[in-house]
Amino acid sequence: MLGDLSANGASFSGRIERRLLSCLVVHRFHLVDPDFVIDAVWGEATPKSPGAAIESHMSRLRKALGRETIRWTGWAYAVELTWNESV
Repeated sequence: MLGDLSANGASFSGRIERRLLSCLVVHRFHLVDPDFVIDAVWGEATPKSPGAAIESHMSRLRKALGRETIRWTGWAYAVELTWNESV
C-alpha cells in the first residue's frame, strides 16, 4: 500500500500498522491466526519476540479503531469494519 491508510476515522502512517490492518482487511471474512499475521507483516524479518510484537501493534490498532473493530477470539483475530464510499 502506498501512503497513509485510514479506517473508522483513524489514520495510520506506520509501516507495521498499515501492513497489519491490510492483512486483516484482506482476510476480513475469516478468522486470522497470529502466525499467519506475523508472517504476512514481517516475512523473513520476524522480530525476536513476534508474539509480543503482534500484541503491541494490535493493541495500538484496537485503541485507535475501537476494541469491537478488531476482535480476539482466543486463538485468532477478526476485523469488523464498515465501508464508506466517497466520491
